[in-house]
Amino acid sequence: MTAPTITDLLDAGDLEVSLRDHLLRRYLPDVFLYLGREGADHWLDLDGSAGFGVASSLTDLLRAEAPAVASHVPGGTGLVSLGVGGGRKERLLLETLPGNGHGPRRYLATDVSRPLVESALAAVADLPLVACGATARLEDLVRLRPLVDGPALVCLLGNTFSNFDPQRLLGRVRAGLGPSDLFLLDCRLGPRPEADEAAWREGVERVYGSAENARFNLGPLAARGLAADAGRFGLRVVRVPSRLGPTWRTRKRIEILRDADLVFPGGPVRLRAGDVVRMGFTYKHTRRQVLGWVQAAGFDVVEAAAGAGGANLLVLARATRGSP
Repeated sequence: MTAPTITDLLDAGDLEVSLRDHLLRRYLPDVFLYLGREGADHWLDLDGSAGFGVASSLTDLLRAEAPAVASHVPGGTGLVSLGVGGGRKERLLLETLPGNGHGPRRYLATDVSRPLVESALAAVADLPLVACGATARLEDLVRLRPLVDGPALVCLLGNTFSNFDPQRLLGRVRAGLGPSDLFLLDCRLGPRPEADEAAWREGVERVYGSAENARFNLGPLAARGLAADAGRFGLRVVRVPSRLGPTWRTRKRIEILRDADLVFPGGPVRLRAGDVVRMGFTYKHTRRQVLGWVQAAGFDVVEAAAGAGGANLLVLARATRGSP
């Protein structure tokens, strides 16, 4: 069987230049955590870690709700995954979605990391699919969507939704959808109204501050020369305002403990003891806020399901008729 085609919209050399430029400003955006073989391996290790239950609990929710999602999906609908990771959730969906008896389903796996795209495609190599992949960012959906003919279920899974400004992210997705497409997202929610907020915050900081997550976040620096004892990853959860009311957001940082020179083709990035490298974030919205952002972006909610204890949310939506 011919290996699936992978379209590279991202250039590894350009990404290396961009990473160096960001680190010179002491900023490490999360997109760079997944790059290269090391980044992919660190993410796959974290995704399967028993101590990092975010990923596994979202997979459990999708597994429980996949039949309900499939009941709304027309036969033969293709699958487009934005940020495919290792592709476990996508395989689960592909095994559940209805066929149409007129040939194999089409599947497009996209991620910023080529090794992750390769892993995701390998994970479905035994299924009757016309599969392809792409290295791309979320804003590339408009360019990528034509690679899958006919209607598609466009997925944003693995809590990816929470790592972006929701209004901007959903606007980009909405602009890239075809008229008959469906959109599926999942996310980890903030504390329930009756919860002890201090205890909830402490629990989140403990999980996200685990050794496995620290290794993942330190990965791009370690791969370029930062010694294991020369940097310390830290995270806090803080309340922040939003257009839909107060919400929660993580604040990540790496404190440099000893001088280090990071190796880049364009020249070293010199880090000094006491420097702080700022990082990306993860929101923890309420259920009401997530549904509000989805609807404000021009979607009708078809199905919304919460996991055990209300910690997670899975949302299936379609574009509102007549919306731009």
